[in-house]
Amino acid sequence: MEFLIKPSPLEVNEDILKNWEKFKRQWTNYSVGAEISKKEEAVQKAIFLNLIGTEAEELINSLDLADDKADTVAKLTSALDDYVKPKTNEVLSRYQFFTRVQKEGEDFETFLLALKKLSEHCNFKDLKMSLIRDRIIIGINNQVLRERLLGEDYEFEKVVKLCRSIETGKLRANEMASDASKTTSIDSVNNRRSQQNVSATTPTPSDHRQQSPAKQFNCRNCGYKHPIRQCPAYGQKCTLCQRLNHFPNKCRSKPKSSSGSKPTPKTADQVNLQNQCGHCSSISDPSQLENDQSRSCGRLENINASDYLYISEISMIQPYQSPLVDNFSLLSAKVNESNSSSQSEVNDRIGPATPDDINIHSVTSPDKCWMENIIVNGQTVNFKLDTGAEVNILPRCIFDQVKNSSTVLLQSKAMVLGYGGARIDSCGHAVLDCKLPNQSLVRKLSFTITNVGKTPLLGLNSCVQLGLVTRNFVHDIENFKSKEQVIANNQDTFKGLGTFPDKCAIKVDPQAIPVVDPPRRLPVRLLEKLKRKLTELVMFDIISPDTENVEWFSNLVIVEKNGKIRICLDPKNLNKVIKREFYLIPTLEEIKPKLVNKKIFSVLDIKDGFWHCQLTPEASNLCGFHTPFGSFKFLRMPFGLVNAPEVFQKLLTKYFGDIPNVVIYFDDILICGETEREHDIALAKVLSRARKYNIKFN
Repeated sequence: MEFLIKPSPLEVNEDILKNWEKFKRQWTNYSVGAEISKKEEAVQKAIFLNLIGTEAEELINSLDLADDKADTVAKLTSALDDYVKPKTNEVLSRYQFFTRVQKEGEDFETFLLALKKLSEHCNFKDLKMSLIRDRIIIGINNQVLRERLLGEDYEFEKVVKLCRSIETGKLRANEMASDASKTTSIDSVNNRRSQQNVSATTPTPSDHRQQSPAKQFNCRNCGYKHPIRQCPAYGQKCTLCQRLNHFPNKCRSKPKSSSGSKPTPKTADQVNLQNQCGHCSSISDPSQLENDQSRSCGRLENINASDYLYISEISMIQPYQSPLVDNFSLLSAKVNESNSSSQSEVNDRIGPATPDDINIHSVTSPDKCWMENIIVNGQTVNFKLDTGAEVNILPRCIFDQVKNSSTVLLQSKAMVLGYGGARIDSCGHAVLDCKLPNQSLVRKLSFTITNVGKTPLLGLNSCVQLGLVTRNFVHDIENFKSKEQVIANNQDTFKGLGTFPDKCAIKVDPQAIPVVDPPRRLPVRLLEKLKRKLTELVMFDIISPDTENVEWFSNLVIVEKNGKIRICLDPKNLNKVIKREFYLIPTLEEIKPKLVNKKIFSVLDIKDGFWHCQLTPEASNLCGFHTPFGSFKFLRMPFGLVNAPEVFQKLLTKYFGDIPNVVIYFDDILICGETEREHDIALAKVLSRARKYNIKFN
């Protein structure tokens, strides 16, 4: 067996879960190929510990396993599985699953794989594939495809197949369109060549026009070279004068700079963005250009008027790079002039501003920004505190003022991105000594040195290190009203089984043929628990042994949790013919705006949520099931029906959705408020409404 490749030792680091899964696969293949399973348990264990490596063996020893729990490879594997397995939260996992949508530019396979991974910890059991199917239909970003999938009740495999085929067809169509455009371009060149040969013998005015290439003009309204009547600025509104048909960098209504000030140096790209095009050259007045709608300039639909600062000349031969920006304020995208007092303070600290300096602030006035004086290498610098920034930013003009003989400017390969993802031109990074004016503790902070800008930024991590920003956690409900007090004052809403006023109907295809699934055999250890559970459910009128008119019988699924059992249906055949309501489930993007500025929260969980929904007699006759103790039917909504989550969300929204500061997500009701009084008012209304409609909470 010398040809077998032994497993690599297990690396114990932050990726131990991934490394452990890799080692288990390699160990399984190696143990089968080397026939290790035929050896004695002690020998197997010794080989396993030898291959797993020293670090992993020390990890196993640190687990302090009893001898009877570490005498075989299987037990060691199980112990390591428990150690590296991340702790999961079923409610959070389901929330992440039900709010996952296909991202912009994300292909279907990536979206499908993400849904499957999210469903692994959701404990969906037999409903897993049907819920993934539902999430695909609701979450895809192709509206036409969604409408088609909603037209019929497709199986999971059919939905996946349709999504894949539509995406593949779209890619092929784009490829064909690209090839067609290339072919057209080549043919046009050949035609011109042939026309030139003909014109050499029998020239005509029309042939001469065809063989002459379109003349390029330097346009003074957009700043690009282009043929006549193809100006990209046509129809675009200038953000400076609010007139049409020119970009702001070519606006002729700009206020002139004061006398005596230096002109702002222009970059190479800006020098090339001048002069005029054939159509626009005949119009000197911008107002005349604005009203000249009859003469088409053939603008490019996909060019944004704000992109003129970022696009280089089309004739450049350098590879494309991300656009450079000189505004790295993550809180704004506009340049705002600071007041005179603030500017004088800056001049006192770091010298007067040169004409090519860009003073960057947020859209609001400087006094509304979070500014703080920091001692950097013994000199005071006024920083803007930006908790949204991941790095510290220091403009080069300030860096040159505060650096000393020991300061080293290091090269950095990291790319710094500003607001909107635009790249910030940086020249490296440096580590500087920083402290607050009233503190003696000096901290070494890393700064990214930029070639543009005037206002330095202090990122979140450095703000925390210097004690300028702290995280304040929302206090639990006990700080303003204990849970015990809420329950004691509203005992009637926390005891018993609730019942919604509305009865739920289940609509099925009228041509559907009833199906009776054969009963499944159950483990002997569960029979006694099942018998007690059935007796309890009959007593509370959740199920009934009266199955005289029942034509649909589904399999029974028993779920064990915390020593108790829960009875669910597996109505795979019934779910195929149910007509769903497709009630819209709220997403995280819809819930987040409702929580803005909220500081106090409470969550109420509906007790036995689905069993609040009484079924109509016709719907009850669809929910029959067999047991070793006889046949029964559900009188209330069972777990497992494909339309149950949407019906439940719809009814809860009907009963509680009009109450301010209340968010409903399946069987959870979130009460929130900016103040204690606002929260308590909403909580009182929810409890009063629950008492009115006989709804119970856990």
